[in-house]
Amino acid sequence: MSAADNPQAFPNTGNNTWGLSPEPGMTLRDWFAGQALSGLCSNPNNTSFARKDGDAEMAAVAFMAADAMQI
Repeated sequence: MSAADNPQAFPNTGNNTWGLSPEPGMTLRDWFAGQALSGLCSNPNNTSFARKDGDAEMAAVAFMAADAMQI
C-alpha cells in the first residue's frame, strides 16, 4: 500500500496553543483496523480470543477489513 493510498489520520501540525510538536499521527489503515477490531471484539459470539492465537487472528481480520474499506 503506497503512502498516497494510506494517508495520515489525525496528524498534529504543531500549529496549536499547547505547544505540541508536529506528529504524523496514525495511518488511515490503522484507524480503520481499530474501528473494525472494536466491532469484532463487541460480538459476544466471537470465540477467537479463547484460542492461543486468537489475538493475532483478530488483528489480521481487522486489517483485512481495513484494506477492504480503502478500495
